[in-house]
Amino acid sequence: MPAAVRVVEAEPEAAVSRVAVRAGDRPVDFAHLARQTSGNRELEREVLQLFVRQTESALFRIAAGETVAVHAHTLKGSASGIGAWRVMRAATAIEEAARTGRPVRAEVEALAFAVDEANAFIAQVLAGA
Repeated sequence: MPAAVRVVEAEPEAAVSRVAVRAGDRPVDFAHLARQTSGNRELEREVLQLFVRQTESALFRIAAGETVAVHAHTLKGSASGIGAWRVMRAATAIEEAARTGRPVRAEVEALAFAVDEANAFIAQVLAGA
C-alpha cells in the first residue's frame, strides 16, 4: 500500500467498516451522510448510487458547456448532501465563475478530479458494504 494511503476505521454509522483512504482525508464524510439519512444504511447506499449517476451526467453537461452554472449548482447541492466537500467546493467555484462570465476550464478540471476521486471512493465503499 503506498505511503500516502492507509486503512482507517469508519464511523460506526458509516456504510462501510474499512476503506483505504489518504490519511485523514476522505472524499465523503460518512458521519454527515449518516446524519442526512438518519443512519439508514440502505438509504445511504441509494443516495451514494444516485450521487454517482448525477455527477457523471452533470459533469458531462458542464464540460459540454450546457448551462454550466445550473449544473454546477445541482452538483454543489448533491455533494453537500453526502458530505463530498471537495466536490462541493469545486462546483461552487464553477458556479461563481460562470455567473461572472469568467472562463471555467481550470475549475472544470478541478471538479472532474474531485468527482473522479469521490466516485472511486464510493465504488470502493459500495463494493465492500
